[in-house]
Amino acid sequence: MPRDYTGTSLAGLLRMRLLIVAGLLVFSAGSVFAAYVVELDAGDRMTVDSYWPEGDRMHLMRGGVDLSVPRSRIRGMREVPLGAEAGVRPATSTAPPAAAVPGDYRSRKELERQRIRIERHLVRAHMEASEAQARGDGRTARRLEKEIARTQKRRQDVKRALDTP
Repeated sequence: MPRDYTGTSLAGLLRMRLLIVAGLLVFSAGSVFAAYVVELDAGDRMTVDSYWPEGDRMHLMRGGVDLSVPRSRIRGMREVPLGAEAGVRPATSTAPPAAAVPGDYRSRKELERQRIRIERHLVRAHMEASEAQARGDGRTARRLEKEIARTQKRRQDVKRALDTP
């Protein structure tokens, strides 16, 4: 005997989907509307999603990552809207800029590590650019070519700094 489909099963499926979406929005809304700026002892500031004390340590949560910090390092906390202040902000200092230029203050070992990081980044960027070209994704390929050019300039600056005594 043939079944009579009146469409109620699809309506139930649609209601279930809407219920799931509404539930996800409700549960994710709590982490979207507030953040906390934590001021550390060295003058650094860090925005976190949540925090909780545990013994003599404070657990700071940002993007699913838990950072455990001694309470003695925390100078203060304040709640801020999420978009107001994001990430980690180092304390302002009078140190020279981080760009590697001849006569830079950094040690040779530090410059060598930076050169290695830059060269590894160049290899990854070249691989991504060739994959984007193979996919026919011209926009991504152009963006990566610009990034490669900037990175090569940084590499040249570091090499110059390493070559100067």
